[in-house]
Amino acid sequence: MKIIFSRKGFDSKNGGVASPIFPDASLRSIPIPLQQGRPLRDCYAKGVPVLSDVVRDLTNGRKSASTIIHLDPDLYADALERKPGWLPTFGQEFASQTRLANFGVGPGDLFLFFGWFRRVEKREGRWRFRADAADIHCFFGWLQVGEVLPVPADVTPLVATRPWLADHPHIDPAFAQAHARKRNTVYVASSELTIDGRPLGIRGGGTFPAWSEELQLSANGRTRSKWRVPIWLRPDDRRPAFGAHSDLTLWEDIPGDPAHVLLHSIPIGQEFVLDADHYPEALPWVESLLTKNAPPVNGGVTLPVTASVTVPVGQAAPVDARMSIMNQWEDVAVVRRDLGADTTQRLKVPGGWIYRTVIVDERGSRHPETAIAMCFVPATGSERPPR
Repeated sequence: MKIIFSRKGFDSKNGGVASPIFPDASLRSIPIPLQQGRPLRDCYAKGVPVLSDVVRDLTNGRKSASTIIHLDPDLYADALERKPGWLPTFGQEFASQTRLANFGVGPGDLFLFFGWFRRVEKREGRWRFRADAADIHCFFGWLQVGEVLPVPADVTPLVATRPWLADHPHIDPAFAQAHARKRNTVYVASSELTIDGRPLGIRGGGTFPAWSEELQLSANGRTRSKWRVPIWLRPDDRRPAFGAHSDLTLWEDIPGDPAHVLLHSIPIGQEFVLDADHYPEALPWVESLLTKNAPPVNGGVTLPVTASVTVPVGQAAPVDARMSIMNQWEDVAVVRRDLGADTTQRLKVPGGWIYRTVIVDERGSRHPETAIAMCFVPATGSERPPR
């Protein structure tokens, strides 16, 4: 297996600001602006908060709902109204695709997408970056390759067999025609993630619902390009270097942390390829990363198998961090107040529903404080939000 660290989303050149980490620790990568694409207002329109409003505030109006974006990699299920059969997809071309092809990247290989992130807060009705928050590089999504599809100038046959692909920017007829001689290629996710032939109960592609220490690449207290990575990633004369990091001066010991090393990551390049044949330590590392942070196939909730029959109506349900998945919760009711709002949401789980009420209050505190009340309601019982 090859593991590809792929840099995507807003950066200093494309967009000019970091993507947000919201107060509940959820992540949302902002697609880069590009002349060929779709308006930001057409993407994530049902999100809470609406992403175009967040982008407008964070860029001080330089980017807005009318900004044309390149929705790639296309990982968020809620980004658009999806056609049946949709799978996460990533497009590449030019020299970057040539590099991936030269490494033999294909079915079974795994992209880990990372980008520039910073924590945000909402003050006086506007989103802004927290003054005390660091700029970091952080993983936000993954895609295990199920298919590699060269994109022809005429995409009609391709879309005829996979209608859902028509929404991907690399399949847009005008884009495909203009990039026909530029190795335009899409990587389609597998249906389920496997490591060494073992299914992990995780979708073949998607996004991490929330920031965690494991997902953060940047070392605390250092600039975002200084990464704290496992010591086994340091190159030696027995195996090829990770990406373009063969210069040993880019690697620095971390006093008191013998299991890790500081990597001065290079500022250029979209993809860094790690071949697990040469770095077998990468397989247990990436399996741990994904099983701890990616939502499972069952819809993003981990509950004991007996929860649906042993938890009475209205009683608090067992939960874990993977329950805060933005695109799985359904709004049931919103009660607005002068200084905030109470939103009741529900999430379908085996045996019933999880209800939660999110209370956001901006009454003069430095950061909005969010309280969540949560309980379980069996499918055979009342489906009205419990009081």
